[in-house]
Amino acid sequence: MNQETHFEMRYPRLSKEAVIRSLLAGLSVAFGVDFVIGALFWFLGTNSLALVLGVLFGALIVTTAAAGAIFYFTKFKPTVKGNARRIDGLGLEERVITMIDYASDDSLIAKLQREDAIKALKDVDEKSLKLIITKKMIISLAVSAALGLTMVILASLNAVGLLRSFKEILDDALPDEPPVYIPISYIVEEGGYIEGEMEQLVLLGENAEPVTAIPEDGYSFEGWDDGYKKPTRNDTDIDHPLILTAIFVPLEDDGDGGDDGQNGDDGQSPGEQEGDSGSPGESDQPGDQEGEDSDQIGQGAGKYNKVNQIIDGSTYYREFLEEYKDTIMELLKKRTEELTEEEKAIIEAYINIV
Repeated sequence: MNQETHFEMRYPRLSKEAVIRSLLAGLSVAFGVDFVIGALFWFLGTNSLALVLGVLFGALIVTTAAAGAIFYFTKFKPTVKGNARRIDGLGLEERVITMIDYASDDSLIAKLQREDAIKALKDVDEKSLKLIITKKMIISLAVSAALGLTMVILASLNAVGLLRSFKEILDDALPDEPPVYIPISYIVEEGGYIEGEMEQLVLLGENAEPVTAIPEDGYSFEGWDDGYKKPTRNDTDIDHPLILTAIFVPLEDDGDGGDDGQNGDDGQSPGEQEGDSGSPGESDQPGDQEGEDSDQIGQGAGKYNKVNQIIDGSTYYREFLEEYKDTIMELLKKRTEELTEEEKAIIEAYINIV
């Protein structure tokens, strides 16, 4: 039997002391771990009491066992010399530690010293060995336990809805960040207008109010300068300033050349013009031979002659045509909503040609 085993068997109180000290140190660490876990539950606002208590008490038991074992084998496990010093402290005046130091010495003096130490040990009462628990260890355990249990209580109260989470309390305590507004402008250069709010201030990440590009008469909507083709747009998720321009283009002119045909020779039917001599061609209309009528028509080439402007011998049909044209144009204006721009242009061109 070696000396260490001899001390453990004869003085088990020393081994118990080591175990107790290891458990106390392990508990200090375990309560610290519970404090961290409980703080995390409270900060996140975990609302499951079973989860909170299960994790916290499980962590307390597992950490105590693991940390206690580490403390026992690395710090508090009894040693031969350590036990010898503890026993010598009972008044043996270092007899035991000396016996251990000279255990392998076979000299007479060493043998006599060992015999004296063994005799002294017989008079030692194990109960006189006091358990040594330092104040530092007790204070450490008390502080750690107070913090850990406090956080267990806070996390539990939050889980059952009796206490707000730390994150909620912190959010209320901190000042709110000022809102960020993003400017948006919808503009038109010419040919139309914007229906809706042209200048807007939109909260960062929010949506703008919808707007619509409306063309004026004689223009059509081409698109927006960012490539969007529909006239109505509703910009979303605004994160930077925007300046958007609606583009309008003039409608194409289908031609209005009727007036040229009215005054030129091309607008007349074959056989309706007088010859260069000024004498009328063959005609059954009365009064075609009157010279004074020829003088009334004007002298320039390419103008209509009285021959094809006389209806009853005295009235020019061009006067009636102008009246009919004016009447039809008034009707067109009144029925603008029923006709497209293209239909109106075709009708006007036809009337001008006639």
